[in-house]
Amino acid sequence: YLIPSLLKASFVEMNVKILGIRCVVDFSNSFLPNGVFQRLLCLCVAHCVRHRDKNSETHRELVVEPSLYRNYAAIEFEPGFMTHLLEDEEAQCITIFVKNDDFAGKCLMIVQAMLR
Repeated sequence: YLIPSLLKASFVEMNVKILGIRCVVDFSNSFLPNGVFQRLLCLCVAHCVRHRDKNSETHRELVVEPSLYRNYAAIEFEPGFMTHLLEDEEAQCITIFVKNDDFAGKCLMIVQAMLR
């Protein structure tokens, strides 16, 4: 089980440059509702597990274990499909980084569906 309130302390970005395509979900015109980022984390991890379980019998490809913090996550949705999510409460936005350019469109569709 994943309980977001029990995650490690916040991720501190110390001049760490995450490479890849960046998408910003901007809530600055209103506000970033409490719990949206945590719900997105849970849905992303669930997607990762469903993909692994669906393909476990035919493919023995392993995905990297997610790295989860209160405001950051590095999740491999599928093998080779690494995604980073970063919540910025001050700027009222969630930033998504996709390392593999081929998966950028797919990632955006998945995250948009989760945020609706």
